[in-house]
Amino acid sequence: MPVVVEFESGLGNQLFQFAAGYHLAEKKNTRLIADTSRYLKPAKPGGRVTWRPFILQELGFPMEYRPNPPAALFNIRGVPRLHNLFRNRGLTRYSCPGAYTPAWDSLPKDCYLSGYFQDRRYLPKSMKPVSNIILRQLKKAAEDKGVKAIPHNWGAVHVRLGDYLDTPEFYPEWFQNYTPSVVQELLESHRCAKVLVFSDQPEKAAEMLKKFGDRIEIASSDFALEGSLDLYRMSTATVLAIANSSFSWWAAQIAHQTGSRIIAPRFWSEWLKDPEGQIYDPEWDVFGDDLGQDGLKPQSGNEE
Repeated sequence: MPVVVEFESGLGNQLFQFAAGYHLAEKKNTRLIADTSRYLKPAKPGGRVTWRPFILQELGFPMEYRPNPPAALFNIRGVPRLHNLFRNRGLTRYSCPGAYTPAWDSLPKDCYLSGYFQDRRYLPKSMKPVSNIILRQLKKAAEDKGVKAIPHNWGAVHVRLGDYLDTPEFYPEWFQNYTPSVVQELLESHRCAKVLVFSDQPEKAAEMLKKFGDRIEIASSDFALEGSLDLYRMSTATVLAIANSSFSWWAAQIAHQTGSRIIAPRFWSEWLKDPEGQIYDPEWDVFGDDLGQDGLKPQSGNEE
């Protein structure tokens, strides 16, 4: 019987789901199967989460892929629920609630996983094998597109803006201080010749960091493969400073395995209050203790 993973959300979350499923399938000596049916129906317009396509299959990740029914069927009320009910008969369902739960350790071979799995205890103790798989697939895609690694004496920083700016639970005010402070840390303490800035909103990132002049460079983003080429480039930096984003977490994980220095923010989100204990590698440098507590509570009237 297989381990089936219900994939959802963007590239960073897909990688967490792959890693958890891969780890469990290896431990149980069984097959790993991807259920991509959530991508048949885009998110509702105006929702807080932007719909993103499933990209791991196009990148050639090593797992089996369930065939999906025609997408039009999923627009019929009740069909997605019935589809999942009958297709997953006999499988033990594990819905990740966020932080790790002990039920994970007693799952049988035949199980169905859903959730985000952003906790180190869902992942292998040694991340090198799964990081190598991810790096191999990303590197192949990058080479096919002619994407090159970052120069050796440059640093890189990820600036997550977009929907995070309107979501108090992601501490946007605190990160307004963190971002320029960590860029200065790369330039001064780590003596980077230049810092390459990756962002989902490059123009806003450039405005935020304009005081650094030509000591920074805004990366030209290529979203043809859902940002996977940017993730690969970030992972080649000698020093990488990440945002509170699963996307840059994976760039850091890959970079760390190849010997790079990782700088991670003290805070992550209201749902993940202890990133150092839950998802950071013990060897990563945690930055931002002296930046104060501004922005660490949702503003009145914005809570959901």
